[in-house]
Amino acid sequence: MDASIIIPTRNMGDLLKNTLKALIPELHGNDAEIIVVDDSSNDNTKNIVKEFGVKYIYMKHLPGIVRMAAQARNLGAKHAKGRVLVFLDSDMVVSPGFLSAHIKAHENADVVLGLRVEESDRDESDRDESDRDESETDAREPYFTIYDDDIDKLPAKWSFLYSHNFSVKKKDFEKAGEFSSAFDKWGAEDQELGFRLKNKKFALCRKCVAKHQEHETEYKSSLEKKINLIRNAEIFYSLHESPEVYEFFRMDRHVIRVSLSDKCNNNCSHCKELGQKGYYLDTQELLKQLSFLPKKFRVQLCGSEPTLRKDFLALVKQISLQMELQTNARTLSYTSFCRKCAELIDDYMVFLYGHSSDIHDSITNAPGSFAQTIKGIDNLIALDKNIAIQLVITKENHKHYKEMLKFAGKYTNNIYVRLAFPGIDFVKKIMTNPHNKFGVDNVTYIDPIFQCTAKKSRQLSIKQVKSCQNCIVFDKCRGKPWEL
Repeated sequence: MDASIIIPTRNMGDLLKNTLKALIPELHGNDAEIIVVDDSSNDNTKNIVKEFGVKYIYMKHLPGIVRMAAQARNLGAKHAKGRVLVFLDSDMVVSPGFLSAHIKAHENADVVLGLRVEESDRDESDRDESDRDESETDAREPYFTIYDDDIDKLPAKWSFLYSHNFSVKKKDFEKAGEFSSAFDKWGAEDQELGFRLKNKKFALCRKCVAKHQEHETEYKSSLEKKINLIRNAEIFYSLHESPEVYEFFRMDRHVIRVSLSDKCNNNCSHCKELGQKGYYLDTQELLKQLSFLPKKFRVQLCGSEPTLRKDFLALVKQISLQMELQTNARTLSYTSFCRKCAELIDDYMVFLYGHSSDIHDSITNAPGSFAQTIKGIDNLIALDKNIAIQLVITKENHKHYKEMLKFAGKYTNNIYVRLAFPGIDFVKKIMTNPHNKFGVDNVTYIDPIFQCTAKKSRQLSIKQVKSCQNCIVFDKCRGKPWEL
């Protein structure tokens, strides 16, 4: 038999139905099978699988273990008859030709990565190939582009192996030792398998496309997923103790971002968090999740404007880890409140959108916000706190970049620059004009190439991208970094 498609699932019957509906036609003309491994579902999963007549394996979930996806995939592989194992999640809907493309790709490769895109409600007939929504692009696309799809040359190619859509020769899978059952939470178990397969030939197959169906997860928040990933990264490193793994997961950083509020006293048009209500955790759940972190971790308090959270000061008092507050500093313009914060937090990242009230206030859409932000910065300096300024570059202010750098330099030597728009020409300017030519030292550019080329990467040549020393793909980073 050519291939076995292995699908682990748990309580995702309705989504699985869409997955199987798209997969059944793929069996026509191919010597292949579909194996669904059910991790103790209590919904309609079993009846749906019977409806499609594919192989069904029930697996009893062990108490006290959050996630048994690795065990489910391994059980499916043990029952597989195919020469090639195709791993697919039960919330993925494949495109026509998916299976044939996976099988054919193994003529020249041992491990084949397929693409994952998000579900879109847009009308496919009403646009051309260049009109791509952000959700329809695989998150790994910038890295594939930079290497002209020759992913076997990617630094840390193992880090791009995602279990939702990939295939591997069964003999190589068995020799590598299957998925490790040491990972009982979300994250990194697929990459760890990729690490053990890194001496094999990797290939990208653009015809192996699967769309991810949106659904609720078993996790209460993105914070829980981040902390699960941190814990699994520690397991990953304990298994291999490789500098490559240590560097990829940025295990020296010990930093985690925590969103505290969905409210903001600015109204920035470019803000991705604008209008997103209720995504932050209640106090008890947040403290519970943070309790899983080692004391060495540093918490970045963020999320719209975190100081607007009603229980902000009470919450911060209960966090025993070192903290940094990311803020627009408007509330810190009130001296009494700033002093209370200063008693609890030593480090501050302040967002600035211009070097004058005209520019700053026009972007925040909040008259008087510039004056309050500067007053907040002055209060922090008077209290001898550590300050960093993040200059957010937009279409409206990018022509004043030099003036903004000099203005921020009056307050701190710790300056960060983030692009809030895909300004290809502006990125070229950064690449040809290092920050010291603007008269300011110690400037950190936050992922400028990645942000600006993620969706329009071919507007910059490969040579231009590789020549940028600020690009997160090269030098220190070996692959796609996780923002922990």
